[in-house]
Order: sequence, then structure tokens, then C-alpha cells
Amino acid sequence: MIYRVGNRPPGLRCVVMHKPRTALFRKLIVPAFPIMVGNLLQTLYNLVDAFFLGKLGKVAVSAPSMSFSIIFFLVVFAFGFSPASTTPISQAKGRRRPEKIDFYLGQTATIGFAVVYRGASMDRLDPNVQ
Repeated sequence: MIYRVGNRPPGLRCVVMHKPRTALFRKLIVPAFPIMVGNLLQTLYNLVDAFFLGKLGKVAVSAPSMSFSIIFFLVVFAFGFSPASTTPISQAKGRRRPEKIDFYLGQTATIGFAVVYRGASMDRLDPNVQ
């Protein structure tokens, strides 16, 4: 917001608010670029996988689509759990409480390993059990 002389708030003497829009774009694209590249590589992997599985038959093509929901859950859990766990760790670091940092880090690692282990062991379930 740019204040003009007639409508600036009281007590504000000098206003310099001319930042180029490219600075914001650069701040957004730098951390987002590795994520975009990772998604592109994942998509290419899925395309190549579907191509070669298609040569094996219909059953082979359906197998990855059945496991997609489990993989998608693990990815979504990781994307949600990561910022949720770094917030209390950062707050404890800012308050200079190393015992809380260790506690939060241990809880994060335990829950993370438990979810990954459970997700990785889903292939051992019997599909005939209802």
C-alpha cells in the first residue's frame, strides 16, 4: 500500500514501499522449483511404469492403481505432518528449551516411523479378508 501525502497515518513521516513484484516471484519460485521438478519426475516415472506394465496385461496395470491410495495417504501425511511438527520444535528452540526440542523431535520421529512402517506393511494384508 502506498500512502499519499494527504492520507498518510499520523506519525508516519517517510513512506518507501516500492518493491518490485519480481522479488516476490523469486521468493516463491526458489523453494517451489525443487517441488515442481520432483512432481515432474514422479509423473514421468508413472507414465513409463504404466507403459511397461501395459505390455504385461490388464492385471499388471491395475496393481499400481490399487496401491495409489496408500501411497497418496503417506505423501499427504508427510506434507501435513512436517510443518505441524516443526512449529513446536521451532518455538522450543526460540525459548531456549533443549529438553522440549528433544521431546518434540522424539515424538515426531516415533509417529513418523510408525506411520511409514504401517504404510509399508500394507502389502502383507490378505486381500481376501473382508
